[in-house]
Amino acid sequence: MARRKHDALGGLVIIVVLVGIVGSVAEAVQKNSDTFIAILIIGGVVVASLLAVKAIHRRMEAKREEARRAAEFRARYEYLTAKYPNDDSVVAMIMLGQVWKGMSKEQLLDSMGHPADVGVDVRKNMRVETYKYGHTGKNRFLQRVMLEDGTVVGWKRQ
Repeated sequence: MARRKHDALGGLVIIVVLVGIVGSVAEAVQKNSDTFIAILIIGGVVVASLLAVKAIHRRMEAKREEARRAAEFRARYEYLTAKYPNDDSVVAMIMLGQVWKGMSKEQLLDSMGHPADVGVDVRKNMRVETYKYGHTGKNRFLQRVMLEDGTVVGWKRQ
């Protein structure tokens, strides 16, 4: 909330400065015969200052976005290290979004997120699930991960 007030105050200051510049131009027009040159100079200054403000605003937004992503990354890392406290290699592979044989269903969901579709096949003494990621068309997916009894046994990438 404080950031919005600060941004609004900065916008108000810019408006006041621009109104002052326009007033100066009007005064110069009344006093000088070289009004056209004065108007061009003042117009250039106004345009340059607007471009500078826009560039500063873009840089500030990029910094905010970078800080948000870093905080998100740290929060996810802390969550995973608390969830899997004894195995840093598992946390690292999950953070990279990797899949490996023997991975649990829960680790798969932490690594790749929830699938677009799940195919289930119940056999005599096991449950086979196919997690499908990256839906591209009717029954077309970029990646399929096969699980038997909640453990990854293989995957296909298209």
